[in-house]
Amino acid sequence: MLRIYPSVFNGTLKAPAAADHAQRLLFMSSIPALDTTVCNIPDCDDVDSAIGCLTALGCEVQRFGNSCAVKPFPKNVPLRTVSLDFGQSTTASRIAIALAAASASARTAKPPGRTLT
Repeated sequence: MLRIYPSVFNGTLKAPAAADHAQRLLFMSSIPALDTTVCNIPDCDDVDSAIGCLTALGCEVQRFGNSCAVKPFPKNVPLRTVSLDFGQSTTASRIAIALAAASASARTAKPPGRTLT
């Protein structure tokens, strides 16, 4: 069993410029209550899908150069019903569905490459 207790992380992590790593870091940035800046983000469709999902979940994401500033979605208020479009990104679909399920709000998910009915 793994337990994670609230604590403060202060430091810098340098991520490799890979789409999968960038997506994971962006989604993880939506979990804490603090704003986070993720650097070394590649410009690609998979990252754009992750940013779109985060925005749909209620995060504010600003991209500047190869960095993204993520203001997480509020965890203590119900969010509106949203639609998540993953494009062709299976990484975004796996992580966004988990975040949506944990947030207790109504969500609609569109799987990559097909329609769910």
